[in-house]
Amino acid sequence: MDILRHDLRYAVRNLLNTPGFTATSVLTLALGIGANTAMFTVANTLLLRPAPFEHADQLYWVYNTNEKQQLTVSDQVPPSSGDFLDWRRATRLFDHMVAWRNWWFSVAGPHESEVAAEQVRGVNISPAFFDMLGVRAVLGRTFRADEEQPGQDHVVVLTDGFWHRRFGGDPRIVGQKIVIDGQPFTVVGVLPPTFYFLWPDSAIFMPMPVDANFRGGRAAHNIALLARAAPGVGRDQAQAEIARLAHDLALGYRSYRVLASGRRGRDFLKPITGRKEASISLTSCAMVRNGLKAVV
Repeated sequence: MDILRHDLRYAVRNLLNTPGFTATSVLTLALGIGANTAMFTVANTLLLRPAPFEHADQLYWVYNTNEKQQLTVSDQVPPSSGDFLDWRRATRLFDHMVAWRNWWFSVAGPHESEVAAEQVRGVNISPAFFDMLGVRAVLGRTFRADEEQPGQDHVVVLTDGFWHRRFGGDPRIVGQKIVIDGQPFTVVGVLPPTFYFLWPDSAIFMPMPVDANFRGGRAAHNIALLARAAPGVGRDQAQAEIARLAHDLALGYRSYRVLASGRRGRDFLKPITGRKEASISLTSCAMVRNGLKAVV
């Protein structure tokens, strides 16, 4: 204990004698702890917590690759919306293939005079998204297949956290209209509290409308693609089919070859449950340690 008290007095004396270094060290540690906390939150959500989905081992991210441009699945280049629709229509080995896109939306209502509008994270998804993951609404329902058609897509599903925070957990919210980016949407369901998808702060899910621009889109690669292989279909089989579909598209669309080589055997798939470990940076602690050496 005497040695500890001596070390503490020595440390405090050094810190008081160097106020500039002390302030810098405290700020560095505060920023480092904050960054590491945020990093661990993301790592815990994406890597460490088991995916709360059915058949998680059959789920894959699907990306474009190109050997000549050295694009691999690690570059995470998504297919275009037109490619997605062609793949979804032609696949035989995937039960589901869905597109999704993350964005920020303004949400108001159902009684605008009571609660001001707020910006929340939302996700546009193919209607089969929740069926593919085996996620069921605790109130109301999720989406029907026809709700990706323009004019029928103004429906929304709320996350449990947003439902409680914004609407006080009122079960009467199902069937009411709220305003999203100035447009009325009907609330059709509320998700279970155990559900999460990539971002813990996601608040709303809406169908991704398949309009003329979506169907004809080949140049823009602004969606993400998630697919579930059928029971009994291994990764090699699933990969071979995606490579074949990419090859067929490359023959039909010249511009498609820019991103998707279509070469058989190329890796287009990345398992959603691929990594189970994460590393946390200790850079801030190292900086303070090096600074202490300089002071001492």
